[in-house]
Amino acid sequence: MGILRHGIQAHGMIPITAGSSPSASYRERVMLTNPIRYYPGWETSGTVATELIAADNGTYARDVATMTTGAGIGDGHTAPLFDGTNDFVNIYSAALNTAFSGAAGSVLIWARVSAAGVWTDGTARTLLGIRADGNNYIRLNKATTNNQLEWFYVANGTVESNTSVALSGTLSTFSVGMTWDANAGANGEVVYYLNGASGGATDTDLGAWAWALSASECLIGAPATVGGLRWSGYIGPVGIWASALTPTQMASVGAI
Repeated sequence: MGILRHGIQAHGMIPITAGSSPSASYRERVMLTNPIRYYPGWETSGTVATELIAADNGTYARDVATMTTGAGIGDGHTAPLFDGTNDFVNIYSAALNTAFSGAAGSVLIWARVSAAGVWTDGTARTLLGIRADGNNYIRLNKATTNNQLEWFYVANGTVESNTSVALSGTLSTFSVGMTWDANAGANGEVVYYLNGASGGATDTDLGAWAWALSASECLIGAPATVGGLRWSGYIGPVGIWASALTPTQMASVGAI
């Protein structure tokens, strides 16, 4: 399968299948890495997106019972089905704005597409977006290019990005992650992860993030509370850290 930039490989993809039961051990591994936010995505109804670290719950745009759910990857619970049109989770809060660090941090999200055709529908679909403004944001996407994932870390207008087609239409569950640290090396570094494995190459020369988060642009499953580019498929656990996890830590949280 073709790979674009940084040589990212697909490892350990896990199907969402009826009766899958990863158990609480995954959640325990996440907690050992000291996240500032962890959304397990285990809801089956209501609009509250449970957050387990600071009780800083997010809000679904629709009742999860309306969205429907499928067997998931989060601690043996289900995962909500995002329909690509109406669904997202707003995770912004003043507390998140205070806890989040654009200078050093990590994100990781588990997901799966709703159908193979999503990979070739020509639409960008956001898994996770944390944005202050057009010059300062973090985003994990399915790109407009067929079968392609995108990673973005943008600080003060300096863009660090990565793409991969390693998943190439898979219907299996996957995890996408990223770490950033403005103080690593001479000029900072960004490392990209797929299914817990590093791509092996590091982007450097980071800009200086110095802006507050946008209340309408910190979301799971969409880039903003208005507009499109929404995820079509399941989303399970989501973690956010205020430090750059090590490769060993990312391997631990990026695989079940």
